[in-house]
Parts: sequence; structure tokens; C-alpha cells
Amino acid sequence: MFFICATLVAVSRYWILKAIIKSYEAGHVSELDFVHEYMVVLYISLMPVYALIAWLLFYKSGYNY
Repeated sequence: MFFICATLVAVSRYWILKAIIKSYEAGHVSELDFVHEYMVVLYISLMPVYALIAWLLFYKSGYNY
């Protein structure tokens, strides 16, 4: 599951970066560097937080998380 999520984030990051470059006609901006270099790492490192939030939301519902 981890690798599926990481792949989806990387592909969506690529599409977002291409859309930003095309929309704003930006060549090399510092914000694009952040998106390009660190956004996937940020999302992957936040996955345990997302899992904790999902567990807290579904804990009392009786679903087998």
C-alpha cells in the first residue's frame, strides 16, 4: 500500500508541476523547486498521521481497520 500511495503522489506531483509551468509560464521558480524536490517526501512522511486520523475516525464505528 505504501508503494502504491507513493507512486500516486509522485505521478500527481508531476502533473501538478507541469500544469504550474504551463499556466504561469514559469521556468525555474523557488516554489517549483519545493514542489519538485520535497512534496513527495512530505506526503510520504505524513502517511502515519493520515493513518492515525483514519483510525480515530473509524475506531468506534465497528469497522475492522
